[in-house]
Amino acid sequence: MEALLTTLDLYTQWFGPLQQYQGYAVIEIPDGWGSQADVTSIIQAAAAFKETERTQEVYHEISHLWNVEEKEALPPRWNKGLAMFLHYLTVENVEGRAVLDEALERTSARLHETLQNRS
Repeated sequence: MEALLTTLDLYTQWFGPLQQYQGYAVIEIPDGWGSQADVTSIIQAAAAFKETERTQEVYHEISHLWNVEEKEALPPRWNKGLAMFLHYLTVENVEGRAVLDEALERTSARLHETLQNRS
């Protein structure tokens, strides 16, 4: 819960307060099920609360609270990609671990491989 509150504070500093906030529930679910966020709650796998190396999953779901309502059709993975970037950036800011460059390298290599296989 400390990570959740710290992340809410950090994102509020970066993006401003949540619009039309009327309270929020955080629901722990068993591991192996997909975590998600919507306008009323975060449904989060238990390991994110129990294993410090998985706390970044909390950062990821919290970042979705600031998703801007889309006026035009964006690629379906736009908000997911933004959440992934923000959760790595949050690891660096909150935990002091340099993970963003490594994550970008992995993503770049995976994209390059995918494009090579399609040629």
